[in-house]
Amino acid sequence: MILSGQGADELFAGYKRYESLKAEDLEIALRTDLDNIAQNNLERDDAVTMANSVELRVPYLDKKVIELALSISPELKIHNAIRKYILRRAASNILPDELVWKEKKAAQYSSGIYSAMEKLAKKNGYGKYLRKYLSERKA
Repeated sequence: MILSGQGADELFAGYKRYESLKAEDLEIALRTDLDNIAQNNLERDDAVTMANSVELRVPYLDKKVIELALSISPELKIHNAIRKYILRRAASNILPDELVWKEKKAAQYSSGIYSAMEKLAKKNGYGKYLRKYLSERKA
């Protein structure tokens, strides 16, 4: 079994695109993204974990967590341009500050794996068509 943070960005305004929104627009965007999370992320994550005999758990998508998060004011989700502010404040009691306040960075970019895979695709004649290279490697 593995725990995933799916839903935290959609509930607590973790994406950069949320920063410029007014409170009412932020609330609409969060609810829209939350409604779409199953189709966009959960199906993919479930398929990947099940293919590896791993069961996925998504604690942020627990009904009570969702209800609580939706009741929190948008101004506490983004405060002074800090995304997921209220979640970070809660975590500051148990995690070191360098983790709590660190800027979000997608794993595929910070690990260097994406650029390594692009280089491999290019080396094998696929230029910048990484997705096509990966799909043909499966066959």
